[in-house]
Amino acid sequence: MVKQVIKVYEGRSKRPLIVTASRGRGKSTGLALAAFYLMSNHKVNIIVTSPHKNNVVAVFNKLAELFRECFNWKFEFQNSSIQYMSPEDAVKYNIRPCLLFVDEAASIPIEILKELALSFNRVVFSSTVHGYEGTGRGFEIKFKKFMKIKFPNCNFFELHEPIRWSTDDPLESWLDELLLVNDISPSNMIGTFNKKFLKVDNNYLSNNENILKQVFTLLVDSHYQTQPSDLKQLLNKGNLVVFLVMEGDTLLGCALVEKEYNFSKEDSLNIFRGRKRTKGNLLQQSLSVYCNQFDLLLNNFGRIMRIAVLNNRRQEKIGSGLINQIRKWATINAIDIVGTSFGIDSELLNFWFSNNYKPVKLGIHKDASSGLYSIVMLDSKIKRYDEFERLFDLFNYSFVNSLSSTYKNEPIDYLYTILLNIKLPFESFPDENTYIKKYLNGQMHYEFVEFILKQWLIKVIYQKKASLENCSILILKIIQSKDWTICAKKNNLNGRRETEKFLKQKISILLNQKN
Repeated sequence: MVKQVIKVYEGRSKRPLIVTASRGRGKSTGLALAAFYLMSNHKVNIIVTSPHKNNVVAVFNKLAELFRECFNWKFEFQNSSIQYMSPEDAVKYNIRPCLLFVDEAASIPIEILKELALSFNRVVFSSTVHGYEGTGRGFEIKFKKFMKIKFPNCNFFELHEPIRWSTDDPLESWLDELLLVNDISPSNMIGTFNKKFLKVDNNYLSNNENILKQVFTLLVDSHYQTQPSDLKQLLNKGNLVVFLVMEGDTLLGCALVEKEYNFSKEDSLNIFRGRKRTKGNLLQQSLSVYCNQFDLLLNNFGRIMRIAVLNNRRQEKIGSGLINQIRKWATINAIDIVGTSFGIDSELLNFWFSNNYKPVKLGIHKDASSGLYSIVMLDSKIKRYDEFERLFDLFNYSFVNSLSSTYKNEPIDYLYTILLNIKLPFESFPDENTYIKKYLNGQMHYEFVEFILKQWLIKVIYQKKASLENCSILILKIIQSKDWTICAKKNNLNGRRETEKFLKQKISILLNQKN
């Protein structure tokens, strides 16, 4: 491994290295040894990043030992240096050239990993891929696929032999077996049986170890935040309902739903007035305060905590089938509202929108673990709550008005996906086409028609008349209010004049197309 890391710096640029290993294989020591060699033989600036500083304590401990110094988060030697930075700071770092080490990469959001890969010419990604650490299959499937496409000369290296204990150590095997992480890859067999949907509880899982193992393996494989405590919750939590899709003895998918029962009127008043916050009932309490709806606390909720499907079976509507089963269960059991919350991305948004879920809340702070904003969506097919449409309208107004502030720097793909699926919160401006045409003809400045263009563009997207490709620069400039310089850079253009000309061309195409 050490030679491979050294080669990233001494060899040709744009040839990143991805190192994967189970715990205890010497990954951190290898990074430290490679850094020490490079700093002793070259003038090199090394940045080390990871989800948390604690992830790389072993790297800097080893460096302190090699340099015979006290522990520090930055070491300087001759004309070289190595220091820790958070992933967000590393993306912004503009002193070049340098070498980047990304440790525990599987626990960093994929979008940030992509930014790091594109920002540095020499990068080493290393990660633990066995057990509970990581982003499920996101790192193994999505990120590695991205790297192979963007960097055809990307190299992959895997450490197998442990250095903290002997090979085939029985204690390691026992712990893996105990915590159900001894087999992290669910079955990939192509099914030959009819699919069967089941609703089960804790007792069923406790008495069916084979199914319990398959459920938990699938959850670890699919979700970045699965922890050992989730296994305990799966077996002990009384208000948890588990939905399964089986094909013979093989689990294809599962969903975990937590029942959030209504509060008493006294507790509801205290929660609504901010005097009390109880453990659990996350969806109920969050939405009642955010939407200023006291009655939400008097309704029964079903919160979909997790939904997971085998990776090679995700085009078979299995997830949608699970949602339909949850919908039937909710109707029978007097559940008034069913919802879910997740770190926002276009793929997940499309899934939930396709199953008639609508957004009611988008967070204003990014989740520390995923690096993404969390969105809350509710099943619009279950309409037992009288003020349902009001919740959706509130989101529509709030979201549209936050696009040029809170979400100004967010990727346009998921913003576009939401705009495609939310009801227009306002009427068209009178004579909007006249104003827009005057702008296109150079008779009005952009700044005078910006608010008209914004309303018009949101309407055009909602009416499915604008593809993401055709309106990407329009979203950047008109909806997110990006500076002309940024719009130019994103579209490989020079200056405002050239960028505005391109903008007008895109507006003209959308304005003149037939309904």
